[in-house]
Amino acid sequence: MKCPYCKHEIANDWLYCGNCGINIKKENQAKKIIQSGLEFEHQFEYTKASNEYKKALELGVPDKEILELLEKVTRKEQAIINWMEKGKEFLSSREWKEAIRAYENVLKLKPVDGYVKTNLLLAKRNLARSHKRIGIRITVIVIIIGIGTFGWYSYTQTPKQVAQKTLKQGVLSQDLLAKQYAIEALGGLKDKRFFPLLKDALKDKNPAIRTTTAKALGEFGDSAAIPFLKESLFDKEWQVRYAAAQSLALMGDTSGIQLLKQALKR
Repeated sequence: MKCPYCKHEIANDWLYCGNCGINIKKENQAKKIIQSGLEFEHQFEYTKASNEYKKALELGVPDKEILELLEKVTRKEQAIINWMEKGKEFLSSREWKEAIRAYENVLKLKPVDGYVKTNLLLAKRNLARSHKRIGIRITVIVIIIGIGTFGWYSYTQTPKQVAQKTLKQGVLSQDLLAKQYAIEALGGLKDKRFFPLLKDALKDKNPAIRTTTAKALGEFGDSAAIPFLKESLFDKEWQVRYAAAQSLALMGDTSGIQLLKQALKR
């Protein structure tokens, strides 16, 4: 047979290698432990892999491979800890892009981590929402500028008529995204003149529009919207019901608690 360390030919009953002096039994034990560590590493169980490599070292076998494996897995462990801490900090400070990068780096090292995947999804959703809010602000600014510019050159229509016409066109648009932006813009403007437009949009056949409108009415903040939001608690789409419940809570309404309970049972 050959020595498991130096590969020198030795007798089957030798306890030590006559060439390198290694303890044959311990060397074989070390090889088995290393294999166990490699299996843990392939399963992304770096702590368990590290413990196995340390066990192999405790046997006193002078194997450079064990040290290299232990160093590699230790680096991975520390990298995961560092990126996890950064991800948590970035989530707390609402730095969504940095949080996404941190958790994606964790998943490169440990792709089976459900906790990290959940936080990554949360960061991505919040980033998308922040982009959407920026888009809404830009849309509102464009609408206001457009109204002002058009009103400046308009001799037959009052600013009120121009505003109503511009926003109504957005709400009545066939383009889903444009319609949603117009509805969200109306909610942010909080102008009671446009409440009828939002009330009608709450009955739109598209559930995405109904959901957007329910959210917009919460930001609109007019108590006249409460009865209509309560009706939406029984919408067939859960997204609409959820948005209506959020808006009612935002407006401080507590009279519909029983309705909320009934809606949640659906």
